[in-house]
Amino acid sequence: MQAKTLVQIPKPPMMTPTTTKYESTGYISNCVYGWKRVTQLLHLTITKSVVALSLISARNPKRCIGLISLLSITLITTGLFTNFNLNPGDEHIFAPVNCLPQEHFQWVEDTFPVSQRPLILLLHADGQNIMTYEAMRRVFQVTDMVQDISGYDTICAGSDGDDGCSIPGLTRFWDHNATLFEEQTQGSDEMVMQTLSQDAADGTPFPHSLFIGNLRREAFISEDGNNRTLITFAQSLVSIIEIPDWSNGESQEFELEMINLMKPIKAAWAAQGEDQPYRLEIYTGRSVADEITQAIADDMPLIPCVFAIMAAFTCMVFCHRDIIQSRALIGIGSVVTILLSIMSGFGLVFCIGLPFTSMTSILPFAIFGIGLDDTFIIVGAYLRTDPAKDPVERIRETMEEVGTSISMTTITTTVAFVLGAATSKIPIIQWICLYAFPTICIDFLYQISFFVAILVLDEQRITANRRDCCVCFSAKRRNSIEVEDNDEMEKEVSGKAAPTKGPLVDQIMEWYSSHLLHPFTKAVVLVVFTALAGVCLYSTTLLQQEFKPSDFLPEVSYAADFLDASDLYTNRKLQVLAYFRDVNQSDPQVQQQMIDYINNLAALPQVQATPELCWITDFQKLMNGDNPALEGYSSILGENSTLTFTEKLNFLLSFPEINQAYGNSIVQNEDGEIVASSCWISVNYVDLEVVQEQSFFYADQQQVSEAQPINQGEDRFKFFSFFNIYFIWEFYTVVVHELILTTVSGIVAVTVLAFIFIPHWSAALFVLPVMCILYIDLLGMLQFIGLYINPLTYLCLVISVGLLVDFTMHMLLCYYESTKSTREEKVKDTLRTMGSSILVGGLSTCLGVIPLAFSSSGIIQTVFVMFLLMVSLGVAHGLVLLPVILSYVGPTVCIKPGHKDTDTTEGDLMDATLEQPPTEDSSLPHDAVLLTKGKPDFRRTRYFHESGGSGETRSCAFTSDDDSSEEDDDGDTEGGMLASSSFLEAPYIATPQVWLDASSRTEYSV
Repeated sequence: MQAKTLVQIPKPPMMTPTTTKYESTGYISNCVYGWKRVTQLLHLTITKSVVALSLISARNPKRCIGLISLLSITLITTGLFTNFNLNPGDEHIFAPVNCLPQEHFQWVEDTFPVSQRPLILLLHADGQNIMTYEAMRRVFQVTDMVQDISGYDTICAGSDGDDGCSIPGLTRFWDHNATLFEEQTQGSDEMVMQTLSQDAADGTPFPHSLFIGNLRREAFISEDGNNRTLITFAQSLVSIIEIPDWSNGESQEFELEMINLMKPIKAAWAAQGEDQPYRLEIYTGRSVADEITQAIADDMPLIPCVFAIMAAFTCMVFCHRDIIQSRALIGIGSVVTILLSIMSGFGLVFCIGLPFTSMTSILPFAIFGIGLDDTFIIVGAYLRTDPAKDPVERIRETMEEVGTSISMTTITTTVAFVLGAATSKIPIIQWICLYAFPTICIDFLYQISFFVAILVLDEQRITANRRDCCVCFSAKRRNSIEVEDNDEMEKEVSGKAAPTKGPLVDQIMEWYSSHLLHPFTKAVVLVVFTALAGVCLYSTTLLQQEFKPSDFLPEVSYAADFLDASDLYTNRKLQVLAYFRDVNQSDPQVQQQMIDYINNLAALPQVQATPELCWITDFQKLMNGDNPALEGYSSILGENSTLTFTEKLNFLLSFPEINQAYGNSIVQNEDGEIVASSCWISVNYVDLEVVQEQSFFYADQQQVSEAQPINQGEDRFKFFSFFNIYFIWEFYTVVVHELILTTVSGIVAVTVLAFIFIPHWSAALFVLPVMCILYIDLLGMLQFIGLYINPLTYLCLVISVGLLVDFTMHMLLCYYESTKSTREEKVKDTLRTMGSSILVGGLSTCLGVIPLAFSSSGIIQTVFVMFLLMVSLGVAHGLVLLPVILSYVGPTVCIKPGHKDTDTTEGDLMDATLEQPPTEDSSLPHDAVLLTKGKPDFRRTRYFHESGGSGETRSCAFTSDDDSSEEDDDGDTEGGMLASSSFLEAPYIATPQVWLDASSRTEYSV
């Protein structure tokens, strides 16, 4: 070949692009064309908006960082000191809004007097017989100690000056008097057994099974010839002190004092020898919540460890041995960016007054996972730009490359959470979603502003030869050869192939992409994932609901000890209340209906016993002279048989012992008439750790209430049963429906948004099955690792939408924007670029949550397992399954503006036209062959607008396949392309075209 002869042309020739016209094929083609134009317009609008905001931040980095930092601090401070609403997270937040238990609860709160808070003291001897004098003496000891606490009299003072506290337990047999107990028993175990075996205490019936655990009776004939039973064996004795539940919080404070007093005694008894086997367990209404809160507080040092590990990992990724070229500060900046977004998002929601619960504290982990993915994607694209360019220009190119990707994933995640808040009826789910979506939006804005400013400042540091992390000190820049070697660090997390040995992440992804796309490997991947999906689908059908409060308590917990001892040594039974309202309860017919309702509940297979203490049944027996425990009062009422029912009731309640037993169950108006009343129902055959049994009883009791004649045709039930645990049971009845609804709505939303934002019809066909497989695998794996559907795992499943969608959407959009010509080349290009960022982001999240595995809290441990599972499955499906599927059936289109659609012949026709020599250049032979088509300059564009014969608008533009081009020794670009697109702009050709005259073997540069 002869030496090159360059033809210098003062101005690049204006090559008028050929317009290819199409005939309309009907309504469908018009719709497809319109949809494609809309999606391209959305892409262009989003990209320009992201670029504009990023350039503002890049040109004013210090001002941007200062303003955003000030805004974040202002929002979180304002929120904390204005409308911050801390919700302790009781059962109410899990029940659907406006559900039946909610209405019943509100009525009970408004109708009945101040409810009682039980303080429970349980004594046992590790399974040995506790029907002894020593055991009963200790019951008196701890009970008296509680009554001696300062403030007990104040707490017990009722509004009318009466004693608002009651002790309905074993000490009633001795009138709550320890001295009387000593005198009557004389240290005799036999006397204790005989006394505790009596049917009545202080003249009222005594429910033995509530206070004597796992008792055994022996029959004998008394001295008067009657058949009697004697309690000779029991495994526990229970003392209950009921105090008023005052709204000012004094009752809760007293409980705390009691707990702090009893804990040392519990420890002292446990340290005694075998000859003193007695053990003390304590429990109050605040115990479980306190222990869970304390466990979380004890684990708070783990949270900074999580953030520190994430920051350290990101610093390690961007770190380099060259102290100037190293970018560890970017790693710190990425974590700071996400922390500020959490502060701003949470602060904004605090200002609105949305409740904050302990469950909300798991949301920052998801925000960090989402935010770090965006961080690595932005940095990867930035480091793929030309280091010689101005930082502002590099930011422009970065956002033009990845702005659409991170915007689309932010939109899909936000919409999924918005739908969760709109469709779910469970308050805690609504609150979580309402916390999540503004925080995710703010994180996106901070990524393209605050983090961009950090990138620019770090670039300025490098230019000024300042040390990484020690910016106050300068360092000597190495010579050009060393710098050229060190600049390979610029490709960290970018995944771009380099001619020389690159960073570890690049090497891994280069090796991985080649081996993954081997035919045998792809076949194995499909078989493995198909088998996994099948197994997980079957496992999903076996998934059960289960909720054990003890599972969420720390291993060393007095509340856990009580629950364990209660399971082992008591006949612990669920107690619910049957309520009566809006009826004349002095009417004998109504009273009979009340008794029938009680009997119907008692006949349920889960109950199978009449109430041991119920005012309506006991009073009717008393009126009929058929109540041995109250036979002393029968004669009194017999002498006053002319009294009305209301007068008789008031007369009986005037006795303190009767009032203590039944007074809290009856609400009277000023005239003494009964407004509302209740009776305790003991649910004997429901395991509180088996959700199915609880759900069956909840449904059965509801059917009994609905079947009552007095409830027929009423807007609200006049007879019903209720207890606070009904909130959790209502959650169990709707959780399956809620889970299906939130999952389906999330997947559908992501699929629809993919159809809208990715301008190719096939995108939705990849998103829908991959997301379905992801959720099936996630649910199925819960069964394998021993987790169940409960409020906590359900919350994690709702949050998983934000994490799982990122892995799929980032990879899919990058594939569609790849300029490679074949499926495998596009997959490799996607793995080398976006795949590296996703891999590093997934690793950072997994490493970050590892400290949570060492938590003593069951809640934190569950969060750790769920997040590790979500990230692992998301990365596996995004980096393994989806690339293999795309390598088989992925379209070979490129949706990046300015590139041809390789699925059609339009680009080929355009190439054939544009490869002809320009007629404007008289010095160029007409038989010349195009060697290099030139590189376009998208910053300078020409616009074309022509109408086809069918009325459709078509346009075309020049572009090039930058990623497939290589630089020759002269700096010319080889292997570039010119293509048509539907955009109304085309770039100037910024680099020369090279043509070869075959006859003279001469190259021409145009």
